[in-house]
Amino acid sequence: MNTQDLENYTAAWNAHDIDAVMAYMTDDCIFETGGGTERWGTRHEGFDTVRERFIEVWTQFPDVQFINERYFADGDRGCSEWAFVA
Repeated sequence: MNTQDLENYTAAWNAHDIDAVMAYMTDDCIFETGGGTERWGTRHEGFDTVRERFIEVWTQFPDVQFINERYFADGDRGCSEWAFVA
């Protein structure tokens, strides 16, 4: 993991490029939203389910962008900090 990967991932999100975003995902990926009925928000499991959810986000928020990003990486872990604007 490096900060360039995180920057590229954010750029793919901001471009609404589903193929580029999903290139960072595995078949068994999990996406947990910030809100929802579960303790962690709402969990979306599996490549196809996560892909569909990301497309739904762009449909619900067609102008969504992640701005004011900061990235941290160490070994096989990384973190992105950003503001979500729609």
